[in-house]
Amino acid sequence: MSQVESLFAVLRKIEGGEEVEPLVRKAVKESADEFDRFAEDMRREAGRVNTIAEELQDLVPTREIEPVIQGPPLILKCKQLNDFTAMVCQAQRLTFLYDEAEEKLEAHGLKNGLLITYSGDFPERASLLKAWFSNQLRIPEERIVEGTLTRD
Repeated sequence: MSQVESLFAVLRKIEGGEEVEPLVRKAVKESADEFDRFAEDMRREAGRVNTIAEELQDLVPTREIEPVIQGPPLILKCKQLNDFTAMVCQAQRLTFLYDEAEEKLEAHGLKNGLLITYSGDFPERASLLKAWFSNQLRIPEERIVEGTLTRD
């Protein structure tokens, strides 16, 4: 039984409730109709906002500009995987090595001229890491390379 029907059941038990029930039913129906109109208006407005957002997005250049690094980059060595993932989110490049025998992960991310590294445990298998990094860090898989990032 819905809450509205429960309300009507209580009204029927109250003296004079039978007389009030039609008025309450009408008020509930009008409220529901008004809510439906409001929801439809909101859907229309959301559509308009999406259209405007798409038009604005077309005005923004999509070419990524990678920073030019002068000299060796500053290196940030993270001891916790959570720190690494937070710092390297949306990096320009990401590389990783996974030692299956020891279940150890080594990862390097380049973001705004900063080299961010992590070396330690990771519970997933290496075959899943590329997809995991792509999903977690919003980096396309084609920009993720298993290996190391160094400066010679």
